[in-house]
Amino acid sequence: MDESAAALELARIHRILNLNGPMQRLETMELKIQSNSMGTPDVMIDPEAADQWRRIAELLAGPDYASLRKVKIDILFYVVVAYDIDIDMPIFNELMTAEMDSCFQNLARSKAGLQLSVDTWVEAVA
Repeated sequence: MDESAAALELARIHRILNLNGPMQRLETMELKIQSNSMGTPDVMIDPEAADQWRRIAELLAGPDYASLRKVKIDILFYVVVAYDIDIDMPIFNELMTAEMDSCFQNLARSKAGLQLSVDTWVEAVA
């Protein structure tokens, strides 16, 4: 998945969550996102994709989700790599977690008492 494809996929998730009116009784939301990509797994933390993650966070912080009190987001990346590519998966996981925390920090600040959990992990498949 190249950078523009990753951003397009995230834009589709944004469109799904973008409502025509408020969800007055929705208090808990769990999103499980799985992504498969080929090659070095740096695509999902590119600036264009990060902007899409921030747009999703802003949407959840907005008036259509005023009743939201708990958000859990699980993001799993399966990365298909050749044996000869050297990827430090623990470092990549740390970078991905830091990037997602950055993208969703305004959501956590915008709603008093909001329980926010964003878990990311990457598995390399040869």
